[in-house]
Amino acid sequence: MTRTIAFMSTWQTPCGIATYTENLIRGLVAAGCDDRLHVLAEEIGPSGPETTTALDLKDRVTFERCWSRQRPDIRDLYRRLVFLKPDILHVQHEPGLMGPLADWEHITSLRGMDADF
Repeated sequence: MTRTIAFMSTWQTPCGIATYTENLIRGLVAAGCDDRLHVLAEEIGPSGPETTTALDLKDRVTFERCWSRQRPDIRDLYRRLVFLKPDILHVQHEPGLMGPLADWEHITSLRGMDADF
């Protein structure tokens, strides 16, 4: 059974969390994981430091930028989660990145993925 695994993380940017997520995904792919892998990445500004890391994973991982630590409104992230209906949501949390985890706890209300906005 193919599952959808979503990773909420930074991605393709100079950041230890982005590097960890890339290495985790590389490990899953190397182990033969055939699940759908999707990264819900932080937005970066027009002059933001985007890197070209993980380009070789483009056939295995889709990603989109749909949340920002600068913007507390995470409706775009909610919409993506409802659309994707991931079987697993792996959140790479660090308080300096996303603020207190309590601010994001309402994401767990999406269990079952039939949340309204």
